[in-house]
Amino acid sequence: MSYIVMKQKILFIMHMPPPVHGAAMVGQYIHDSKLINEKFEGHYINLTTAKNLQDIGKVGIRKLIDFYALLRKIRRSLKTINPDLVYVTPNACGGAFYKDYIVKGIKVILLSECLYSDVMKYVKREDVFVFPTFYHNECFPLVLLEAMQHHLPCISTTEGGIPGIIDDKETGFLIEKQDFHTLADKLEYFIEHPEESERMGENGYRKFNDKFTLRKFEESMVDILNDCLHS
Repeated sequence: MSYIVMKQKILFIMHMPPPVHGAAMVGQYIHDSKLINEKFEGHYINLTTAKNLQDIGKVGIRKLIDFYALLRKIRRSLKTINPDLVYVTPNACGGAFYKDYIVKGIKVILLSECLYSDVMKYVKREDVFVFPTFYHNECFPLVLLEAMQHHLPCISTTEGGIPGIIDDKETGFLIEKQDFHTLADKLEYFIEHPEESERMGENGYRKFNDKFTLRKFEESMVDILNDCLHS
C-alpha cells in the first residue's frame, strides 16, 4: 500500500523583482528554489509596492491603493490556503518596515542574501572591492558576497549586517561610516602589501564557499523553516 505524504504549506510574503535589489533577489531565489519547493508546498505573494529603485521609500496615493489590494490578497490567501507557516521579509526599518509589519503579526525570519549571476564580468579582474556605504537601511549587501566569490578582499563599513560578512583583518577591513582617511589608509595598505590583499581575498573566498553559496542558502532555509514548523 502506498501513502501520499502531504507537504506542509508555507505562504511566502516577500519582496521579488522588479525592482532589483538585495531583498528582492533573495525572494526570487526562494521562489525559484527546487530544493525548497520539493520540501514544502509553497505559495507566494510579492510584497513589493515600489515600481523602481527611485520609488522605494516614497509614499503616494498609488502605493496606498496597491497596499490595500495587497492586504486583501493576503487575507484571502490565508483563508483559502490555510498555511502551516507564513514567511515574511519586511524592510529593515523606517516607514516601510511598519508597512510590511502590519501585513500580519507573525514571526519574522531574517536571512542573508545570495548572489547575482552576472557579476563576474565586473569583478574578476579587480584587486580590492570597496563598499563605503553609510545607507541607514543597509542590511546584508549582496555585492560583498559577489566580491568574495571572486577572491576579492573587501573594505566596507560597520553598517547593518556587514560585520557578519567581513571578518576584519581576515577577509578585508571594516571602517566607520564616512571615515575617508581610514578608507584611504586601508587602500594604501593593500597597494603596499599585495600579499595581504591576496591572503584576505582567499580567506573571503573560503568563507563564501563555507557559508554563502546558493546551495548553503537553500539548505539553511529548509532547516529554518522546519524548525519554525516544529517549534
